[in-house]
Amino acid sequence: MIPHQPSQDNHRVLLTHAHDFWLARGAVVLVITLQLLLVNNFSLGPRWAAPMAELLLLLPLSFATAWVHNQVKNATTEMHFQLAGRTRRLIRRAALVLTALVTFMNFVALYFLLRALLGGHAGDARSLLIDAANIWSTNVIVFALWYWSIDRGGPASRGLVPHSTVDFLFPTCQAGRSPF
Repeated sequence: MIPHQPSQDNHRVLLTHAHDFWLARGAVVLVITLQLLLVNNFSLGPRWAAPMAELLLLLPLSFATAWVHNQVKNATTEMHFQLAGRTRRLIRRAALVLTALVTFMNFVALYFLLRALLGGHAGDARSLLIDAANIWSTNVIVFALWYWSIDRGGPASRGLVPHSTVDFLFPTCQAGRSPF
């Protein structure tokens, strides 16, 4: 992430790398793949429904992110900056909805896994361990997405928020040894 710099019209423009956003989109594609690789069917409805809904949210979100990055680079008037700001807010909301959907579907899979284990009709141990590792891995990725989306106002405004107002504070940051 490159820190903000004033533009020619005295607007504070935050220059972010599209690479940061594509890594997050790649994480969602990995989650979709993990959901499709579950051995047992631990989903509401057909096993392809949740990954398809996530993909249908991800595709327009990716195109909109690329479009807004291009708009910010070429913005020269107040109207251009306002349009880019409104679009960024909509993209942020859509990204949060996508992350919430992935979180919900992972909790549903965990619920069905626990119900199968406690009900005694779980199947063989190997498939259950694979599914449990799959759900755990998805949970780690989803936590990383939430952290990336929420900390310091999200990726599009992270450079505008002072380091003293972080959302998550780790012990190394308290001791004055902040690695950031």
